[in-house]
Amino acid sequence: MSFQDFGGEAWLQVALPDFGSEIQTVTLLLIGNTIFWVFFLPVLTGILDYEEEEANNDKLKDGQGTTSSTNGKQQEKKAKTRTRRPSRDKAANGAAKISTTTDGDNHLNGKKKPKVADEVPPTTTAAHSVTGLLIGTMAIFLLWSPYNYYTSRRVFMAPLFTREECQHVIQMAHNAAQKNYDRTLEADQAREFADTIYDNDDDSDDDNDDYEEFQKDKILQLEPRGWQKTRHASYPTTDLNLVTDPFTGQDRAWLGQRFHARLAPLLSRIFGIPPRSIRANDMFVVRYDAPPDDNDDETVHRAYLANHTDDSDISFNILLNDEFEGGGTRFWDRLHQQPFALVQPTEPGTVLTHSALINHEGATVTKGTRMILVGFLSVDKVDPFHPDQSTGLSFWASWGSGSWLTTKFKQAHMIRKRGSSVPSPERGNQQKQWTNSVYVRRLILDLIGFFQVMGDAFGTHAVEDLVLRKDTQPFLETLDRAAEQQPLDVEKQAVWWYGQGLHLDVDGSIATEWKARKENKQAFEEL
Repeated sequence: MSFQDFGGEAWLQVALPDFGSEIQTVTLLLIGNTIFWVFFLPVLTGILDYEEEEANNDKLKDGQGTTSSTNGKQQEKKAKTRTRRPSRDKAANGAAKISTTTDGDNHLNGKKKPKVADEVPPTTTAAHSVTGLLIGTMAIFLLWSPYNYYTSRRVFMAPLFTREECQHVIQMAHNAAQKNYDRTLEADQAREFADTIYDNDDDSDDDNDDYEEFQKDKILQLEPRGWQKTRHASYPTTDLNLVTDPFTGQDRAWLGQRFHARLAPLLSRIFGIPPRSIRANDMFVVRYDAPPDDNDDETVHRAYLANHTDDSDISFNILLNDEFEGGGTRFWDRLHQQPFALVQPTEPGTVLTHSALINHEGATVTKGTRMILVGFLSVDKVDPFHPDQSTGLSFWASWGSGSWLTTKFKQAHMIRKRGSSVPSPERGNQQKQWTNSVYVRRLILDLIGFFQVMGDAFGTHAVEDLVLRKDTQPFLETLDRAAEQQPLDVEKQAVWWYGQGLHLDVDGSIATEWKARKENKQAFEEL
């Protein structure tokens, strides 16, 4: 489905960019910029230099004519003098002739030419043209491309689920958490039975693995029971992943149908990308619990999330309930080091989506439990499982987008920092060793900083509420009808489940897998 054919366009109260038309304008500006700096300016400079040289030559000729006339008058005067004074020494006349001839020759040899301005070397003109071309090109990309000036630092809000659908998702999560908890109880019983039969004095690797599993189970048994509490190491949340935790195939099919019909077209329209380029790298249900009065243990009751950016291209979160106080998402302007919005949707089913590069935090929940469905999405240029197959992502949305470049270079840097860029079947046996060079890594860091600063400086920080609340139902119904009328083409659909847990290199190939994916291979094989 093309993003120009978005079914819900009539219900939008915000004029989103017409990406096709604006990119045509950008293309024309780039062509004009190239013609000016590569052809017009050098030709104009050459013409001006030629005219200046001709003017100097004319001045030189005028100077030579004046000198000749003066010399003639002087010779005529001296001739008359010689007639009146015939007794003068001939040697003096000879000396006068020599002097007159020498003066004329001096003018002819150019020793008394008027000063001419220094000519500009051709290399200097070329350097000026190249510099101007680069600066002009950068300005056009930053100021006219919607992938830079519009989508890079804006937050978008729209309805995605009904209240009843949100309750269904919450029930899915509770069921999955209960299964996790029940499994830990069964594992405890199995361990107790094993302890009565086997001698556990042997300190082996199996014992270490069993102890690690035992620790994980004990954490799952803490309140809220069955919920993961250590899945995200840097910014831990209380959550359940929709693949690695025990959600059912029916749960994922139910969600996938709505994501294909509503979320993929919405993201495609907002960010100007084809649905096939969208791949969920992590998707999970999160809960923020206000701590009880007698317990401030944040490892059990997490009421907020610190300021951070996400490891993805696009992030979204869907509000699932409203039985809480406080909460919301606070977005920060990194350049000015201050928040530019605190977004607190009040209607369950509302989705917030934005570039993952925007600094944001989960505001503190002061009462009750706030539940959201979160997705970290990668925008892929090629299919990571088949790097020779394009997803249809345009140059403008990828290499022409500062946000896309920043994310890809950040991921490449982290791969090399972890030392996880290793040969794989997807990329062949020959590892590109030069990419692990210290100079390449420094260059990557410089590019990350440059593109991030450019986005912060030139991107507009704002929140766009796309659909009026009263239009929620017709908006969702329109998207559902449009999806039903579209022929089912799996090759053009977004990937929600199987593509999770991957580290990609800059070229889009798989560098390595997340630990969670490796530990749950069977869950992914069953998708």
